[in-house]
Amino acid sequence: MITKTDFLVYLEAPRHFWALKNNKYDLTISDFDKHLITQGYIVETKAKEYAKRYLLPSYATNDSDLVFQRTCLDGDFEARTDILVRNATTNKWDIYEVKSVTKPKPEHYYDTTFQTIIFEKHMDIGNVFILHVNNDYVREGDFDLGLFLVAEDVTQKVKELKEETLNKMKDCQFLVGTDNYKLATECWKPKECHCKGLCFPSLPNDSIYNLARVTEKKILDLRDNDILNITDIPDDFDLTTNQRIQVEVAKRNTPLINHKAIKQELETLEYPLYFLDYETYDPAIPMYDWYKPYQQMVFQYSLHVLESPNNKDLKHYEYVVKTKSEPCRELLTHMKQYIGNTGSVIVWYKAFECSRNREMGQICMDFAEFLENVNGRVYDLMDIFKNNLYVDPKFKGSNSIKDVLPVLVPELNYKNLNIQNGTMAMTNWHKMVYKITNQKEKDELLKNLLTYCEQDTLAMVRIWDFLRQLA
Repeated sequence: MITKTDFLVYLEAPRHFWALKNNKYDLTISDFDKHLITQGYIVETKAKEYAKRYLLPSYATNDSDLVFQRTCLDGDFEARTDILVRNATTNKWDIYEVKSVTKPKPEHYYDTTFQTIIFEKHMDIGNVFILHVNNDYVREGDFDLGLFLVAEDVTQKVKELKEETLNKMKDCQFLVGTDNYKLATECWKPKECHCKGLCFPSLPNDSIYNLARVTEKKILDLRDNDILNITDIPDDFDLTTNQRIQVEVAKRNTPLINHKAIKQELETLEYPLYFLDYETYDPAIPMYDWYKPYQQMVFQYSLHVLESPNNKDLKHYEYVVKTKSEPCRELLTHMKQYIGNTGSVIVWYKAFECSRNREMGQICMDFAEFLENVNGRVYDLMDIFKNNLYVDPKFKGSNSIKDVLPVLVPELNYKNLNIQNGTMAMTNWHKMVYKITNQKEKDELLKNLLTYCEQDTLAMVRIWDFLRQLA
C-alpha cells in the first residue's frame, strides 16, 4: 500500500521512496524535526476545533457533514484527509488539508492533489483548501483561533497538478515492483539524505555538494559529466564568484587569507567589545501578547565583554528566563546593565540578533531606544568568512560558526556538551520551564543551557582573537 506519507517521501526523491519501501530508509529524525512535529500536532488539534467553530457554521450544515481523518483506498493507494465538509448548496464534499506552516510549500500542493485524486474515486469532491497558519496574526489578549488559521483555496492548483501527480503515482507503483534502486532518481542533498548508502555510495570528502549555495541544476550538470569532487570542476564551468574562490582554494588545498583586509576590518571595531548571542523559542501558537506564530522568542543571552585592547580580563554575563511570563522584558532588564552606550557589539549572523532586537523593541517599547542603539553598533564576525577574507577548504563552503570553529580553534568544540545546537537549547528550555517540576532536573537543564550559550560567545571571542593575531 502506498500512503500519503510514502508519497511525501517520493517527493523528497524517488530513491528515498524505494529505500522506504525496502526498509533501507533511515527513520531517525533530528531535534528540529521533532520540534516541528510537536508544533504540527498542536496546529492539527486547533484545526479540528476551528472546523467545528468556524467552518461548519459557514456551511450551515449538520454535525454529520463534518468528517475528520476519513480514509479512502484506490488500488495500491491509501489516502487520509484531515477534514471533509459537505456543502449543502452543491451537495459536494470540500477537502481541507491542514498544514502547520505559514505558507504552503510545493510538496504540500502535490500532497493535497494526491489526496484529492483518491477521494474523487469515492466521493463527489467540490473545492479543495489548505488550512494553514496565518502569518499576519498578532496575539492581543486571549488567543483568537478564528484569526490564527486561514483557508487557502487550491482547487485550481490541484487541477493543474493532477496529470503530473498521476504520473508520479504511477512511478511509485513501478518502483514498488522493482529490486533495482538505480532506476529511481537519487536526491541531491547528502546532509539531509535518509539513505546515503544508496544516494551517495562513493562520495568524496570534498564533494560538489559542499559548494556554497549550489543549485540543483548545477549539481545535475556536474553529475552528468561524472564530476563529484570539487577539485575536478573545470575552469570554464559556470560558477558564482564565491563558488569559484572555493574551488580554487580546494584545488590548492591551502587557505586563502587576506591579511590586510582582515586587519582593516578588525580596526573598525570600537572598545569595549561585546560578544553577544541569543537563544530563542518559536511556538506555532503565540504564547504572549504582540507575538506572531513561530516568532522567535528570546529567552537567554550570553555576553562576553573585553573592555580595552590592553585589558586581558574577559568578563562574562548571562541570563536565562526561568518563569512562565513573557521573557524579553526580564531578559532585557538584566542585559542592559552590561552593555554600555558605546563599543562594538559582535555577533555571528547579524540578521538574527538584529531582527530579535527590533522585535523585542516593539514588544517592550521602553527598551526600543536601547536596542536600536545596540543594532547600530553590531558587527557581524561571520562577514570576514562570508566575504572571502578567510577561506579554508576545511570549511567545506560553510560560514557557520560550527564549521569555522573546529578549523581555527580545534581545542574548543561542542561535542562534549549536553546541548549542542540551538534546537536542543530551545526544546530543553521549554521542558525546563513548562514541563518538568523536579528541581534537580531543572537545575541540570539550566546548567546545560548556560554552558551551551556561553560556548557560542566564547567561540566568537576565540575566533576574533585568532584573526587579530593573524592580522
